[in-house]
Formats: sequence, structure tokens, C-alpha cells
Amino acid sequence: MPMPRTFDRIANTLRDQIKAGLLTEGSRLPTVKDLSAQWQSAGETVRHALSQLQAEGLIITTPRGTYVAGAGVTLSGLERYHRAQDLGTTLAEGETARVMAAETVKAPVYVADIFNLEDNQFLIRREYVTGRGNSRTTFSVSWYPLEFSRIPGILGTEPSKAGTILASIDRVPTGGRDEFHARELDAREASALGLKIGSPTLALVSRLWDAGGMIEYTERCLPTRMTVGYDYGI
Repeated sequence: MPMPRTFDRIANTLRDQIKAGLLTEGSRLPTVKDLSAQWQSAGETVRHALSQLQAEGLIITTPRGTYVAGAGVTLSGLERYHRAQDLGTTLAEGETARVMAAETVKAPVYVADIFNLEDNQFLIRREYVTGRGNSRTTFSVSWYPLEFSRIPGILGTEPSKAGTILASIDRVPTGGRDEFHARELDAREASALGLKIGSPTLALVSRLWDAGGMIEYTERCLPTRMTVGYDYGI
């Protein structure tokens, strides 16, 4: 097995220290010069490693230096639904979204099965990235029945509509399910999150339905630094 490249070893070490709490939120990292001396490597190699950690949202760079960012918590599908009903948006506090695509497309076979569609049926597909500041927190693809094309903005990419679609649906879900699993990012997902192809991800799948069938089906990918958590009554 080939040895990791130097910038990978630097990034892996710093990443492990951040996740283990050895480098805490807000703490300042050594300078590029100091890291270069520590690792006996070129400054460009260190900057490459830091760029990877910044793309993952683990660190932030300011004119005063480079600091450890917060770990970050994102919402479950259930929490996003409740926010849509209560606040009119599925976005968390301080979270923004960029809609990359909103279109009517022929459903892939597995999605058509989820919506109980016959062959050659179409659905609405929305693709978007959420984030906080310069940090990307999720890449999502949501599917809706074609009847929802009447909802203003559902087939547009306007920033003002990001996070509001679920709040505009007039069907009331009677059930839902969230599923989580670990896998690797494909090329499209990695590009959207600013990570390497094959990077590990926590994948979240959410379903909402009523007596008439599936209302929304969403697939989300999260960087491994993100945490999904929710409260519940006992």
C-alpha cells in the first residue's frame, strides 16, 4: 500500500487532533512557517493541507491567522419538516442554501419505485448545497410529485425560495422516515461539497408521505465533521 503524500499526512494529523479535541474550537494553528519546520516540508505542501481542511470546514483563515472552526450540527429530516411548518423554512439558524438545479426530469427507476410510478413518469428534482459562511454543510437532492409544479418557485433557483418549498406544500404528511448510512462521495457530491472523490460521508435519506403517496424524498450528504442530532420526549 503506497504511503500517504506529505500534505495528506499533515491534513490527517491536524484533522485527527481537531476531532479528538486536542485542537479546540477557536484555537489558533501554528503558522505555515512553523508547520513547515515541524514537518520538514515546503510551505506550499502545508498550504495544500490547510486548504483541504478549510474546504471541509474544519478551519477558517483570517488576516490574524488560521483557527479551528466549530464542528457544526445539522438538522434531521424530521426537524427540517417541523421548521418548515413553524418558521416557513427548512434551513437551520444561520444556514444558507444555493439551489444548483430545479427541473422536471424522468425519474430514475429506484426513485420511481419510491413514488410508486409507472415507467416514463416524471418528477420534480431540486439540487442544492447548504452552508454557514464559507463552510459547506450538506449537499441535497429532493424529489417531489409533478403536481407540485404549481408551487411558486419550485422550478426556479431563486435564493429567496431556498428552504421554503416544503412549507408551501398543501398536503399534510401522515408519516416519515429518516435513514443514515456511511459511504463514499461520488464525483458530483464531492464537487458540490469541495471534497475529494471517495471521501467518507454520512448520507441521510428522508421520506415524507400521506394517504395519497410520497410527498418528498430527499438524499443528503454531509462532511464527516458534521453531527446530526435531535431531541425527543420520553
